[in-house]
Amino acid sequence: MTPVFELRNLNVRIDRPGGTLHAVRGVDLTVNKGTVHCLVGESGCGKSLTLLSIVGLHRANIRTTTEHVQLNGHALDINDRRQLETLRGNRIGMIFQDPMTAFNPTLTIGEQLEEIHRKHKKQGTRAARERAIALLEKVGISSAESRLGQYPHELSGGLRQRAMIAMALMCEPDLLLADEPTTALDVTVQSNVLHLLKKLKDELGLSIVLVTHDLGVVAAVADEVTVMYAGKVVETGTTAELFEQPKHPYTAALFQCIPTLADLETGRRLETIPGRVPVLDQALDGCAFYERCAFKKEGCKAGEIELWATSATGKARCVEYNPGT
Repeated sequence: MTPVFELRNLNVRIDRPGGTLHAVRGVDLTVNKGTVHCLVGESGCGKSLTLLSIVGLHRANIRTTTEHVQLNGHALDINDRRQLETLRGNRIGMIFQDPMTAFNPTLTIGEQLEEIHRKHKKQGTRAARERAIALLEKVGISSAESRLGQYPHELSGGLRQRAMIAMALMCEPDLLLADEPTTALDVTVQSNVLHLLKKLKDELGLSIVLVTHDLGVVAAVADEVTVMYAGKVVETGTTAELFEQPKHPYTAALFQCIPTLADLETGRRLETIPGRVPVLDQALDGCAFYERCAFKKEGCKAGEIELWATSATGKARCVEYNPGT
């Protein structure tokens, strides 16, 4: 497969009055052409912050460093604000978690879609309007031309999310970043939006990074998965590999927490992961999941643990797969 986007050794530090929080620690990410790559993990593990750091949409007290970033073979500096301004909305599209707060409530849907096209494509109002109408129709919004004159609050949550997807596609991006795009929607609308994203990926050859904590969403749309815990990647591989046999104890624990219909019949108590996520204000020795792991052993606390290969395409950050042991 051809990589569209490559990220190596992303570190994100948040400066606070009480000290520095090491929120993302050495994350690698490769997104192949025409695939959906899901970032999975509990809230606070660094998924959304990783996504926002790629396009520089974070607060001034957040510092990012990387070893290597490439988009379609071209080097990218995620700390270069001028470079990012030319890429955001153009080569990289973004779908936010809450479509109501992502849109400007004082501007019509049409004004917001057309502005992006005029800014990056340097074309006139007519071309921008035609592109906006075509995309609203493509994402399944009826009476597209009349919708352009409506304000965000005049659309339902599902229509707003579809309009946001259209806005992200206005300039035919190489990479689409989706930060939990179905969280604020009800189950039926969520299914429709996921189906739409999958359809657009196939039709347009989109490469998508999708953040979620819902393994049902992963099963529905993902080709490849990266599991994060405490700011680190703990497992990565194809969706089939992850669902058939998760390798890292944290990934396995996530699957055990999924309720099933059989649980209702048997009355089985819903599983939880015991313990708490470690505080990331200092260096962590060994495995970050150590205190919560049911299979921990002494070697798990000995220094930095690498991502070891578990198959031709899978890796896990666990001493169990260290070829030297």
